[in-house]
Amino acid sequence: MKDYNEILGFGEWKIPSGEGVIYMEGIPSDEERVSNRERTALRRITWNPTEKALGVFQHLLMLQSGWVKIQLWNELMLWDADEGANPFECKLLKVYVKPVSQKDRDFLQLFIEFKEFKIIDIGYLGGSPIDKRNFDSKTGIYTYNCSTFYSVTEVL
Repeated sequence: MKDYNEILGFGEWKIPSGEGVIYMEGIPSDEERVSNRERTALRRITWNPTEKALGVFQHLLMLQSGWVKIQLWNELMLWDADEGANPFECKLLKVYVKPVSQKDRDFLQLFIEFKEFKIIDIGYLGGSPIDKRNFDSKTGIYTYNCSTFYSVTEVL
């Protein structure tokens, strides 16, 4: 039995995009590529957070004000579980949903604010998970879009 809370399902917050599609096997034909782009464009038009995505939000709210371990998503993780960015621990300050504007519409996205991070070096090759572009030097707080996460685990 687990003695911690682990949250998975952050991929539910990922906005459909035809950019950077990864094909696991074989090389798709031109027709398959066009079909995939068209299907993605249709999903994008109607995309909204699912019940599962909203459940991730509610679960994450319960960890607000506590310490968490965050593992970012990295497409290398599809091929090798030992690849990706090193996880980090941090003080979770705030969890919220807000609209993000993209070229064709606004999309609701899940965000967190945190401080006092510590990278956990487990030998991954993906480099530092901390992006300085997400740092506000006035407040000392980092803000991340959770669609880039793989998991969040409560630190007891």
